[in-house]
Parts: sequence; structure tokens; C-alpha cells
Amino acid sequence: MIKFKNIERRCIILGFGGVAKAVCHILSKRFSKIEFILVDKRNIADSELKLFGDKKVTRLKLNIKPEELFETISNILKDEDIVFDFFGCNETLEIMRACNFKKGIIYLNSSLEENTLEPYPTQNSLYDAFDEFKKKYNPTFNGCIDAGANPGMITHFTILGLFSLAKYVIEKKLPNYDKIEILLNKKDIGALAEIMKIDVIHISEFEQIEPNNQSNLSGFMTNSWCVSSFLDEWHANAEVSVGTHDKKALSKREYTEIPLSNPPVVRCPYPLYMKTASPIKIFTGKVVMHPETLEISKIFSTTTHSPTVAFIYHPSRLPRQILEGKEWKKLPRKVFDESNAGPLTGSETMGATLISSRDDIPPRWFGSIVTCEQEREIGANSNPTILQVAAGIISHLVLLLENPGKGLCMPHDFDSEKIMEIAKPFLGTIIDLNLPFRLPTSWEELLSTKEEMDTDLVTVNKMCNK
Repeated sequence: MIKFKNIERRCIILGFGGVAKAVCHILSKRFSKIEFILVDKRNIADSELKLFGDKKVTRLKLNIKPEELFETISNILKDEDIVFDFFGCNETLEIMRACNFKKGIIYLNSSLEENTLEPYPTQNSLYDAFDEFKKKYNPTFNGCIDAGANPGMITHFTILGLFSLAKYVIEKKLPNYDKIEILLNKKDIGALAEIMKIDVIHISEFEQIEPNNQSNLSGFMTNSWCVSSFLDEWHANAEVSVGTHDKKALSKREYTEIPLSNPPVVRCPYPLYMKTASPIKIFTGKVVMHPETLEISKIFSTTTHSPTVAFIYHPSRLPRQILEGKEWKKLPRKVFDESNAGPLTGSETMGATLISSRDDIPPRWFGSIVTCEQEREIGANSNPTILQVAAGIISHLVLLLENPGKGLCMPHDFDSEKIMEIAKPFLGTIIDLNLPFRLPTSWEELLSTKEEMDTDLVTVNKMCNK
């Protein structure tokens, strides 16, 4: 069990949804003195407060307009607060600006968000705005953005997968193993990726979670995490980071380069499907837009080498089945977790697939598989997908508490091995292995079809019905 320091602080929870509940459950069990301020636009029911035990909880029902966000958050915050920002579709930078006017704040979010009424044109421009924020305001608070699962834990999975591959090369005394050993000792991520020719990195997510009683979700548009964000990603053109070896394939007319992106990023045609891997099989998923592709691409690149980085997502059966219908836009939305859908079956598989173009280096997979049974043991009353996000939030928080001068960071600014040590109890089964099959590194050879993804869905249904 994680040992937290015996501190007495307020936790400001901005948005009391599934991830917030899982995080609050874990904190309530492990902090001896802690107070919670829950901020949400809906009425939070008394029954939802059982997870806090005897902790002090205050509920604030606030429907905050975008132009009022800075002032409202400023009025809520006090010095030394810990801010958990789970507000979707709100301007993250405005909330962080409010944090900067208080002393000793710790700030975390699961993803950098924007005001959906005034969206940034690309992911790149959103993160450019974050960089400009840091230059302009010189933040005095500690924090981490993108500290959830993906983005968040997946960055650490990717780094640790690279380190595991380096150890494999050293153990087998493959070509350049002596140089690789030096680079591994330095933890030089970009140079290791280049010398081992890691030309492709996939965020590979295969979700197969099923409600035991589907009627609990009848009449809803549903998913295992934020339904609005899922729909935004599912219906948007993906943005992928272009690897050095893939420049020709990704410079074709149907791909649009994002201006000023470095390493280069392209917007893909819609929809786009691609083959990737889980620990036991190759599967097809949809290429979706996700911000960690930018972070991973940057830290894995040198001036002479960049990998192609893409997010490949295979959702559970139920949300896809609903999306096949014509009425899904009119349906109310509900996340399916055990608090509102009853018992669940299945698992969430999320990890990094690293593919080298060297024939002597096999593909590596590093990640987490959380079953519904394993999530139930934690007692968060949520689902495996949400628990992985909570693991990222909790682990980054612990290191921020231990390092009060850390500053405003991204996941790669933390020691990945320490993060994993803290997060491990909440990540089900950790998988770190060389895959028993080969994968191509060519973008065009990895492309697949919706029909192939539907074939995988049939397999998932058979597995879930056993």
C-alpha cells in the first residue's frame, strides 16, 4: 500500500465524474487528514459521498461560464490546495492561471483541455499555448498536465518498454550493445530509439468491457470513460507524428501537414484503421487523435531520427454498436461503470507497442491489463479504464508531494520507474515482453480496414460470452 505523508490539505475536485470518484476513493483510504471540495454543475447526491467515509466534504453546484472561469476558481482556491482538474471542455490554462495567484498549490489534470466554444485548430497549437503560458506567467505552483493513463501512464509505459528492449540487446550482446549500455545508463531516450531503430510507436488500446445487465444502459449513448470526449475523438481526423522513415508515405495528398510542428505532425484522412498489437495478438483499431503522440514523439526524437507515433483504439462492443444506429446523437449520455451500470465483465488492455526496423530486435509491448475483477478488489466501484487513469493521477501526485520544487511538468519530467512503483497496485497485471510475432514498420503495410476491426469485435464478443 502507498504510504502518504500525514498532511492536512484541501483537495479541490473540479468535475465529479468517474475518474474523480476513483481518485477520491483512493485518497480517502490513504490520507489520514484530508478535506474535499467537490465542484460540479450538477447536484451531487448524498449516496455518492459514501466513498469518502468520515472525511469532510463540501459540495459546490456551479455552472461556470467560460468568461467566468478564472474568477470563479480564484474565489474557491486557498493557499496549499491540491487541485484535481477533471473539467472537460473548459480552458485548462485559465484554471492554471488562477492557481498561479495562490501559494503552494499542487495542480493535476488527466488531459489538457480547451474551451470547446473556441477550440484550438490543432493539438499542436493547444500545446504551443501551454508553452506560451509557462513563458508568460512563470508558474510558481507545482503540477503535472496529462497525468492520467493516456495521456499520462502511457508515456511511462513507452519509456520503460524502450529500456527493456535496451536490456534485451545488452543481454544478447547484439550489435551496438556496448553503446546501448552507455545510453541506457544515461537514460538517453532519443539516442536509444535511434540506435535501436525504433521507427514505430503505437499507443495500443483494446477494450472489452461488458455490462452484465445491458438493460441498465438502455436508451443511453455510453462508453467506459467521458462520453463527450470519446465522441470527439471517434469522429475527428487523427493527427499522427511522422517518423523519418515514413515521410514519403505521409506526404501524400490525403495527409495534411500541421504547420510549425516539430517533429512533423499530419492530419490523416477520416476514417483510418490500422493494425497494432496486444500481448497475445495483432488487432485492428481506429487511428484517433490523442495528445500523447506529441509528447512521445518529442522525447523519442533526435535531430536525425523520429519514430511514427499513432494512437490505435479498439473500443468495447456496446458503444460501437450504439454508434452504428441513427439515433445516437439524440441519446442522453452515461459512462458505464459499476456505480451506474451494475457488475461488469471483461478487461482493459492499454500499452505501448515499440517496433524496430532491425531484424534482430523483436517488437516490444509494455502496458497494463486490468480486469473488472481486479478493479473490484480496489473497491472504487468504477471500471478498469477509469482505474488506469486514477493510477496516473495518484502516482504523479505522490512525486509532486515529495518534490515541492518540481514546477509545472509533463509526465516525461518524472522518473518512470518511480511512477510505476507507485501506480502498480492500481494497474492490474503489468505486461513487459517481446512479442511472439513481427510487425512491419511501414505506415502503408500497417494500414487496415473497418471490416478487420469488426472481425476482432466478433472475437471479443465470443470471449465475453464464455
